[in-house]
Amino acid sequence: MENKLAPEFWAALETQFSSALEMSEENRAAQTVVSNLEEFLPLMAFLRDHPAAWFDHLSSISAVDWGTKLEPRFELVYHLFSYPLESAFCVRIFAEVVENSFVVPSLSELWPTAEWHEREIWDLFGIAFAAHPDLRRIFMPEDWQGHPLRKDYQNPKSYHGIQVEYYT
Repeated sequence: MENKLAPEFWAALETQFSSALEMSEENRAAQTVVSNLEEFLPLMAFLRDHPAAWFDHLSSISAVDWGTKLEPRFELVYHLFSYPLESAFCVRIFAEVVENSFVVPSLSELWPTAEWHEREIWDLFGIAFAAHPDLRRIFMPEDWQGHPLRKDYQNPKSYHGIQVEYYT
């Protein structure tokens, strides 16, 4: 399967979002853009609804904790797929710091599957999703302290009085 988007797609994207996106030749070749948070929701709606894009499936959302290497430290990568056009696309954004929390807009209104992906990221990384309908833990117990996939996470010595041993 050839995985190239039509020139019309790139032209429409640049026309509507040129100031909000980082679209280098390297990103174009990888079918990826880096978005700012202000234009993120309109961009994602465009990618879902525009006939040259028509990304009808949100495959997954990946989170990256860059630790002290980058500021802001959390990056999210949205993996989209268009079944009608048989094409994939990625959108990268960095989480915004709001009152000592990391926050990005929820996409659960655009793609219902986002609700589960966002819950997973909240649980394991602690990144909040604004306007999410049910943001709560999905893997860890509700009373678990911290978010285990963060670079600064410290394993607990015990949980409810049970000693927890970790082998490295």
